[in-house]
Amino acid sequence: MTRSPAHSGALQALGSLLDGSVAQIAEAAESPCDYPALRRNADVWDNNTLTLFRAAVAPTVRSREGRARAALAWMAALGPDRRAWMTERARERGFTLADLVEGKPVVGKPVVGRLGPEAGAAAQLLIGAMLRIRSVRPEPGQPELVRALARALDGAGTDILAVGAHRGHWARERAFRALGEEWVRRGGPLSAPVFARVLKRLGRLEPAPATKHRGG
Repeated sequence: MTRSPAHSGALQALGSLLDGSVAQIAEAAESPCDYPALRRNADVWDNNTLTLFRAAVAPTVRSREGRARAALAWMAALGPDRRAWMTERARERGFTLADLVEGKPVVGKPVVGRLGPEAGAAAQLLIGAMLRIRSVRPEPGQPELVRALARALDGAGTDILAVGAHRGHWARERAFRALGEEWVRRGGPLSAPVFARVLKRLGRLEPAPATKHRGG
């Protein structure tokens, strides 16, 4: 995936939180596997993935920033533990959370609305992966599965913002489809069943094109 120049402000911070989560998940899946850390990082994205995508595809820079600030404020209001987690991840990525969610007007909850079908499919692939990570137990093969999913989603926050910045609905939709296919390919055979279940639920019974890798 070709990544765009860095965004700034709340939107970049929101994408960086996802990147930080994936990095923490990959680290926690190393031996000995830190199962509480896996669940803590994956749990963030069961109800915040769609707000990230909706912020990324907003039509203007101002609306993208506004949606991202609302999403960050909503996440931070879910309790002191969540806010502490966000503060730490933001600091690791060079952001100060308080600068983004305090002292600025944020009206209501994060925006709701339908995504395009390909953006929505990519969001569901991400949610499905995070739900699977959150459900892992200390059993043989589970850390390897988590590492495959983390490999698939490496840099996902940055890539979602890059794709969301594409001009034109259909160009953006094509790019989201390509991004989802890349996640499936990068995860390899270990994570393929996780993504296949999501694709089947979405009515996409044949994920084979996503597993092909040009140039070897």
